[in-house]
Amino acid sequence: KKDQVIGKVVKSEDIPAATQLFTPNWIVKYLVQNSVGRLWMMTQPESTLASEWEYYIQPAEQTDEVNAQLKQLIDVRISEDGDTLNPESIMVLDPACGSGHILVEAYDCLKAIYLERGYRSRDIPRLILEKNLYGIDIDTRAAQLASFALLMKAREDDRRLFSNPPKLNIIALQDSQPDRLDAFSQDLASTGIAQTDLKELLDLFEHASTFGSLIQVPAAFAKKLPDLESKLNAAAESGDIFAQQSAHDLLPLVQQAKLLAKQYDAVIANPPYMGGKGMNTALKDFAKKKFPDSKSDLFAMFIERGFAWCKDSGFNSMVTMQSWMFLSSYEAMREKLLQDRTLSCMVHMGNGVMGIAFGTAATVMLNNHVRDYTGSFSYCDNNDINEQGIPRQFPILNNRLKTIKNDAFDKIEGKPIAYWASEKTLDLFSLNQFEDYASIRQGMATTDNERFLRKWYELPINFIGFGYDSPSEGNANGYEWFPYNKGGEYRKWYGNFEYVVNYENNGEVLIELVKSKYPKISDPEFVIKNRSYYCKEGITWSDVTSGVTSFRFVPKGMIFDGRGSCIFPYKNEINEVIGFLNTPITLLVASLLNPTSVLNPGDIKKLPYKELNVDLVSNTAAEKLVKIAKLDWDSYETSWDFTQNPIIRTQQPNLELAFNTWQQQNANAVAEMKRLEEENNKLFIDAYGLQDELTPDVPDEQITLTRADCEKDSQRLISYALGCMMGRYSLDEPGLIYAHAGNQDFDASRYQKFP
Repeated sequence: KKDQVIGKVVKSEDIPAATQLFTPNWIVKYLVQNSVGRLWMMTQPESTLASEWEYYIQPAEQTDEVNAQLKQLIDVRISEDGDTLNPESIMVLDPACGSGHILVEAYDCLKAIYLERGYRSRDIPRLILEKNLYGIDIDTRAAQLASFALLMKAREDDRRLFSNPPKLNIIALQDSQPDRLDAFSQDLASTGIAQTDLKELLDLFEHASTFGSLIQVPAAFAKKLPDLESKLNAAAESGDIFAQQSAHDLLPLVQQAKLLAKQYDAVIANPPYMGGKGMNTALKDFAKKKFPDSKSDLFAMFIERGFAWCKDSGFNSMVTMQSWMFLSSYEAMREKLLQDRTLSCMVHMGNGVMGIAFGTAATVMLNNHVRDYTGSFSYCDNNDINEQGIPRQFPILNNRLKTIKNDAFDKIEGKPIAYWASEKTLDLFSLNQFEDYASIRQGMATTDNERFLRKWYELPINFIGFGYDSPSEGNANGYEWFPYNKGGEYRKWYGNFEYVVNYENNGEVLIELVKSKYPKISDPEFVIKNRSYYCKEGITWSDVTSGVTSFRFVPKGMIFDGRGSCIFPYKNEINEVIGFLNTPITLLVASLLNPTSVLNPGDIKKLPYKELNVDLVSNTAAEKLVKIAKLDWDSYETSWDFTQNPIIRTQQPNLELAFNTWQQQNANAVAEMKRLEEENNKLFIDAYGLQDELTPDVPDEQITLTRADCEKDSQRLISYALGCMMGRYSLDEPGLIYAHAGNQDFDASRYQKFP
């Protein structure tokens, strides 16, 4: 059913299906062992259990001050039980328990703790089920499966368990019926229950099957729950059949309120993942009101909600999408988390590790801020797991196996959880931000590309206004179509200019379309962005990076798209700026700011930047690199500045010699670009003091020039020959000769060598 509902606005009854996701067992063990297990090891440092937990992470070495803070926290927790932590008091909640996978693993961890403390084996199963484990879900069948799984697990250790079945703490949340308030009040009139309390209970759970465990029980009402439960139990045992029925209907609501109001030592979950686009109206409004910092996705709301369940010494342990670590939409959430909580440990996972096509993170967080705490972080990629989906070693030994102080994340604006950054790299962020040196502008959205965009060669060339200082100047000269920068594939320095946009009457038609489509938008600038920057010389990049950034020079006369946003240096130092942007420094820093596949204008603004010594800049290779890339781009018919096929340009007497000459010229150009790029890289790496962090070397595959290829070049040569035959090109003159219709203005005298 998940496939049927995913990608749509999800109805309340379909939320369980839309958000179901299996958690690999090793990840569950990691979450449990580093929360429940970690709590035990903090209170019992002499325990040997850690050696039995294969995914337990030994905490990084801490300072005396940090250890003192931790001791104070744990002493308070121990004092709740007396002189030592009582295993029976350890409370573990899975607020989205599904079929009970996490609870079953928590059972094993708790069993080991009980055994080490010396409990009788046959007593342990009932104690764990009745005192330690709590589960909540919105799907009744899931809660039943979780209960069954736990019972079967416990039955393995106590064959007599079913002779006196234990009382489990696993529930499926039920919707209340607020419209029955008057009826309930009338039926329970003799019990002394205030109608206001009944109303609060009913209002709280009106949308329980939609909001699920995210519902927060007010502290004042939580204090009333024991008395309310006592009175309802009395009514259930009274002789009044109406009071009995009402009590029977209301007691489950009290039970779920009690579970939601409790505080736990560990909250462990793989919470549901659902972005705002999938939320129905009720859920979206609830998210905005109750979780303004994490409203972008259900999983983020569960992270935030998890801390409210935790005791001061408790652990919030969840596996979620990685987006909360980096995206600007979670910046307020990260800031609050780093200010008030502590990242104890994390295993960050690449696409596919959990069998899903996005990155995830299993994070264990302490519900208290421990100043200067050093957390433990690791990274697991798809290549690091075996055929069974289990890491070949753990933690994975790679360059992201790091320990870092939580406070280090404060150095980067937006506080991304860039745990792999070195101290030297983090120090870069003390420099001025790139936005102090350039204006970074997002481009327009036409809202109807099929209507307003064309490839330039789909139009007569004389319909397109090239090289104007503004669209209005082009309009005044009779042009409605202008070159359009739309991002494009990975390519550095110059190129990817294939589109034109209809911008007649200074965009009047576009603007009217936006107004009609979005009547609530008062200013069309919200969609047709940054019009005052159109046609200015600048720098662009492809926002979808696939892990490698590429920046290109944009000549004057172009309008730009949202996918081809532009940079306009304030001092007109385009060579220096594009030289910096195409270095490994930008790639390094961008991967910290936002390691997803999309590089936004906001990320570019935050790049650390400093102006170089003028003498150094005067020798920059950037200008030469742009020229080489432009010559390469213009060597093919897809460029509007195409002049002549590169094989013909060699002017050799036969095709074999011509191709061999072109092949050598191409190899020379690639080698020269590689040399210049490495020279440019060294210039900036040295200037930024990153010699120990980065190498100026450029892999061949990152030299974005077209390579000589016999088959493809033959096809291009045939295409060029056909162009000559059709009059589009001429052997007598370079460039485009005729690209109109109906033989209008055709001049036969321009074709002498090949008439």
